[in-house]
Amino acid sequence: DRAIRHGLRPERTGELVRPSHAYAALTDDQMSSIIGYLRSLPPQGSVAARPPPGLLMRAALAGGFLKTEPTRLAQARPAIDAGPRFQAGRQLAVAACGQCHGTDLGGGPGFPGPDLTVRAAYDRTRFRTLMRTGATADGDSFGLMPRTARSYFSHFTDGEIDAVYDYLAARDAALSARRRPAG
Repeated sequence: DRAIRHGLRPERTGELVRPSHAYAALTDDQMSSIIGYLRSLPPQGSVAARPPPGLLMRAALAGGFLKTEPTRLAQARPAIDAGPRFQAGRQLAVAACGQCHGTDLGGGPGFPGPDLTVRAAYDRTRFRTLMRTGATADGDSFGLMPRTARSYFSHFTDGEIDAVYDYLAARDAALSARRRPAG
């Protein structure tokens, strides 16, 4: 739990590359299920020695260009709460998309993915295709999305993809309402 949700190593120092910010919102029950599943698997491979950070990594840490996961968690912004109806989609979106688009799903500095308001370019069918293959609304496949889709999202059910789609649509509406001038 400390490693997955909190970005801490066994000796309680911060991890550098674990995407804990995307998993911090997992519930205790979900985390227990994941840990139980992992413990049910037979041990495989060997423990690799972790080399100490090199000069460039230490410089990036010192300069603030690279942050430990506990620091990223402390600075993370939550995704918009669109209400209980969209909670499952919100949680899936943050866990599945937060690594590249940030925990608020808004993209920005330090994240390779754009704000997920780009969902508006997709109808439900094209969004399912994007999530399973990485093909954009224009039919292009470039950047990280094709590999990410095949590795992480291709196993999502239609219901799970629809929950993400519906949450992102509700998020778009909430963002739009925030931008409208009063009056």
